[in-house]
Amino acid sequence: MRAKMKRTSSILQLLTLWLFLLPQAARASDCALSDEQALAFDTLLSEGISRLESAPEVAAQKFVEASLLCPQDAALLEQRSLLAVATKNCHMARFWLEKLLEQSESAVGSEFQGRALQRATELEGQCPNSARITVTSEDRQASVKLLRGEVVSLELHQFPFEARIESGPYQLLVEREGYYDSISEMDLVAGGRHVFVVPLLVPADAEGELLVRCREGVDLPRTEASNLPCDHRGPVSGDTLTVGVESSTFTLPLVQEGNHLVEVRVPVPMGDDDRMRLADWGWISLSSGALLIGATVVLQIAANDLHKQIEDPGTLGTGTTLSITQSESDAGVARANLLSGVGIAAGVVGIAAVAAGVTLVFWPDSPYAATVVPVADEQSASFTVIVPF
Repeated sequence: MRAKMKRTSSILQLLTLWLFLLPQAARASDCALSDEQALAFDTLLSEGISRLESAPEVAAQKFVEASLLCPQDAALLEQRSLLAVATKNCHMARFWLEKLLEQSESAVGSEFQGRALQRATELEGQCPNSARITVTSEDRQASVKLLRGEVVSLELHQFPFEARIESGPYQLLVEREGYYDSISEMDLVAGGRHVFVVPLLVPADAEGELLVRCREGVDLPRTEASNLPCDHRGPVSGDTLTVGVESSTFTLPLVQEGNHLVEVRVPVPMGDDDRMRLADWGWISLSSGALLIGATVVLQIAANDLHKQIEDPGTLGTGTTLSITQSESDAGVARANLLSGVGIAAGVVGIAAVAAGVTLVFWPDSPYAATVVPVADEQSASFTVIVPF
C-alpha cells in the first residue's frame, strides 16, 4: 500500500512539474492578468496541486480561488478534473475536461488538447449515465436546490451554474423568505445538455392579477365585461375568463388552488383547409392518366385504319379498283407511324400518371391530410394569471 501511495505521489509531482514547464501558449490567454494577479494565480494553483492528495477539500478551495482570477486556464481545468477523479466524481471529471476541450487548439496546444480528449473519452466509458446541466437565475436572493426524491442533491449558489451530474429525474426547489416556494420537475437525459431558468417567485402578499400579452394584427382579447388592450394588467375577478381570438370565443376556468403563476394558452381557431391535398392531386393524376390511355387507344385505331387503307385501297363499283401513288402511300405510312408513335408516348405517360395517382391517393402520411388548419397564430394571445387564495 505504501509503495502504491509513493507511486501516486510521484505521479502527481511529475504532473505538477509538467504543468509548470508548459509553454505559455498552452495556458489560457484570455485572462489579462497583471503581474501581481499572475503570481497569485500560480501560487494558488501550486498550493492546490500540493494538497491534491493529502487534503482534497483544501485543494478544491484553492482551485476555486484561482478560478476567480482565470477560470479558463488549461492547467487549472486539468487539475480540477484530477481532483474530481481523486474524489471519485467521474461526472465532474468529464465536465472540467469538456470545458478545456471547448477552447481553441491555439489556446491550449494540440498535444495537450489531444491528451485531454483521450482522458475525456475514457471517463465517458466509466460514467455514461451523465448529463450536463446549466441553471440561470435573475433572483440572487433566492435559495436554489436540486432534489432527488426528498434528498438535497446540490445547492446552487453562483449563476449561471454549470455542472455534469448523474442523469435521471430531479426537482428544482426555489425558496425565498416572503415568497411562495416553486418546485419544477426536471428529467435529465444521459448524454444530453439541459438548460433551466429559475422561475421568478410570487410574493406571499401578492393579489391575483391578469396580464394580457398579444401581437399586432390580431383581434384584441376580451373578457365578458369589455375588451382588454395589449399589455393590460389588472385584478382577477370571477370564476371564469372569457377571451376571443379572431371570431372565436373561449371560456377558461380560473381554478383557485393557491397563489401561483398559471400560463393560459388560448386555443387556436380552426377553419376549412382549402389547399390541395395529395389525394386531390392523386385523383387528378389518375383521371389524366385514364384520358391519355383512352387517347392512346383512339390513336392506335386511327393508325391501323391508315395502314389498311394503304395496303388494301378497296374497290369502287364492279370491276373498278382504287389505286394510290407511291408518294401517297409513303405519306400515309408516315401519318400512320406518327399517330402510332404519339399514341405509344401518350400511353406510357398515361400509365405513369395512373400509377402516380394511385400512389398519391393511398399515400399514408399526406402532409395535407388535415381538413382544418389554424386561422390564427397559436402565440397570438396568451394570458398570465396569478390566482390568489
